Amino acid sequence: MATRWVLGLLVTAAGMALPPSSVAQQTEEELQTHAERVLIRGLTWLQNDYPDRAARMFEEGLKVHPSNAAILAAMASAQEALGELGTARFYLDQALALEPEREDLLSQDLDLALRSGDVDAARSAVDRMIGLESADAALLLRHLVDLLDQGPNELSVLLAQRGLDLHPDDTALLDAAITAWERSGNLEQATRSAIRLADLSRDWDDDIRVTRLLMQQGRWEQAADRLIPLGRLDPEDAEVREMLSDLDARLPGRDLGREAGTVLQEREVMATENAPTDSLTVLRSQWQADAENEDNAWRLADFLIRSGQAREAAILADEHVDAFPRHLRLWALAIRAWIAVNEAQTALERAEDATLLFPGYPPLELALAEALLANDRPADALSRLDRLMDQLDPDSQEFEQARRLKSSIQQPQ
Repeated sequence: MATRWVLGLLVTAAGMALPPSSVAQQTEEELQTHAERVLIRGLTWLQNDYPDRAARMFEEGLKVHPSNAAILAAMASAQEALGELGTARFYLDQALALEPEREDLLSQDLDLALRSGDVDAARSAVDRMIGLESADAALLLRHLVDLLDQGPNELSVLLAQRGLDLHPDDTALLDAAITAWERSGNLEQATRSAIRLADLSRDWDDDIRVTRLLMQQGRWEQAADRLIPLGRLDPEDAEVREMLSDLDARLPGRDLGREAGTVLQEREVMATENAPTDSLTVLRSQWQADAENEDNAWRLADFLIRSGQAREAAILADEHVDAFPRHLRLWALAIRAWIAVNEAQTALERAEDATLLFPGYPPLELALAEALLANDRPADALSRLDRLMDQLDPDSQEFEQARRLKSSIQQPQ
């Protein structure tokens, strides 16, 4: 509140913008002062949710200072707040042309590209950001965290890899990079980085994370070798004993309790030999305890897809919707799972059944478009997407998903 009050005093003192006709009579110092006043007034309007007034102020400022990168970037922010993303891109590109290595402009460029769904522009922003002389680990970490907040995406993986190329021993960057690879399904790369992080940090939790990643890949011997020293350090730790018990059931040729110096609870080996025994065990248990629960079934099937077990996910989701056909999220997930295992015709049959039973439901319509595309029917997919987008709110998540899918279909053309 105090900040706004001081800013208001500055705005009052700034006065009105100078007319363009007086520019020639101004000294460089006076022009600089005028530009600062334009920025203060415009940003104050923007901060108080008046982007239209901010845009008018910046427009007047650009008549006097057409090559001022700060005002151009501020105008881009105002246009973005007005929902004019194309216009925002126009002004921001001018600012970047003037000052291509300004960190704040590249950050704004990345944010705008993500909001616009422009993957190429976002990738370009990431590449330029990494190329900065000021691209220290803290800068890259901040943007990697921002990208991770957007959900799984290829840009977070790109930034993670390039960031670690520059700063291979930064523990905070390693930690975020592991999350990026986990979300992308690259458990092998996540494990390598987790081992590197644990070796650097000597932190108990980091060793636990390595063990869990190894277990998710069915690498039982390596997981046990990593976990046994922790058991020796603290034989009573409940989490370590739980994991050791799971591993002991997988490795009948070893006595992990004796190796770790603790007493383990006997466990039965699960039927799925390559299933991770931590997260997957919990999700299976929840589902088995209440198989009719849509959320339990969806979480288990979704995890199976992300763990590279899409066929099992497809079968589970199929069986669930056969029993509970109104659980629409499972229909959409089953369709995508069949696509993931290259059974496009099965995916299309499920999609057609689903949209026949529940016409107009956006997630199912999107899944049907994906199934049509997987069956080499891009024209039919585009037709479905066009009809769907006509019915959707342009600000909705489904509309943006449909727009991106449509763009990906048209891109090769």
